[in-house]
Amino acid sequence: MTTETTPYQPTISVVMCTYNGEKFLHEQLDSIVRQSYPIHELLIQDDGSTDHTVEIVRDYQSRYPYIRLHINEKNLGFNKNFRSAIFRAEGELISIADQDDVWHPDKLKEMVACIADKALCFSFSSTSATQTTEQIEQALNNNTTLQRLLFSNCIPGHSMLLRRSFVHSIATWHDDILYDWWLAVNAHLYGNGSNRCDHILTYHRVHGESAMNRYHQQNNRKENPCMPYLKGYFRYRKLTKRPAWQNFYQHIYEMTREKDQLQTSHQLVGAMLRKGFFPFLSLCFCCARHKEEITTKKNTNMLRAFFYPCFYAYNNKCFDSSTFHEK
Repeated sequence: MTTETTPYQPTISVVMCTYNGEKFLHEQLDSIVRQSYPIHELLIQDDGSTDHTVEIVRDYQSRYPYIRLHINEKNLGFNKNFRSAIFRAEGELISIADQDDVWHPDKLKEMVACIADKALCFSFSSTSATQTTEQIEQALNNNTTLQRLLFSNCIPGHSMLLRRSFVHSIATWHDDILYDWWLAVNAHLYGNGSNRCDHILTYHRVHGESAMNRYHQQNNRKENPCMPYLKGYFRYRKLTKRPAWQNFYQHIYEMTREKDQLQTSHQLVGAMLRKGFFPFLSLCFCCARHKEEITTKKNTNMLRAFFYPCFYAYNNKCFDSSTFHEK
């Protein structure tokens, strides 16, 4: 008579950062505690809420002993708050949660099955009840290349499942760079990349009070479509002078120097770090050559791919740390 062995289940820490999130917090917490995969801990780090957020968390904490609450002594802003909270996690795997989303009941179960030997995996998120996986795939250039991540923070934190060992292997952190962009990029530098779970596992709520919604509103102003062509280069030149820009791309440049499989990224970043018009022109040609690995939309025409650095730079607030604060 043979006895079936139970498959090994790695422990998971769910990390949530809160700030004045009372409006939608109940729904998100309900979706997390009802997960089909066992949760080792739900670590909630509050950033100085002035509403009833902390009271709501403590009520859940009285019913679910695996919930841990940490309240920051001062407001850190969402970027530093998430980085700090992630390092408090004790599970083998770390799942990041926004305070106002809603999770699919099998989100953790499916993500654990997806991560395999990668540093992280991520799933699709929907912003409406009618949005389908097919629509998301049609709207995005579906790849996880480092080349695309050089230009796009396209793997949001709320969609990630991370290995704790990978997080602690990252030697350098910069608080003036978005935490999830830093994680996604370093998955290629310190780990062996990422896997994508082709299911919608998060309803990502978009509303006016969201810190990230305010951030994206600044990045997505509707203006004359010709403006990126006309002003993108001048905005690009200003960005290259920012310390955060230099820190971000210098780190990638050094880490890709000896990795043969990442030489395209090394070439792109080398052009981005050099000053002047001719390195910029070289970057444009390189973007056109590798457009399928870089551009956000599928089937991007060659002209738009060539000017992709202009589109990337225009209205870009990713290197402005003043946008990373709730207050």
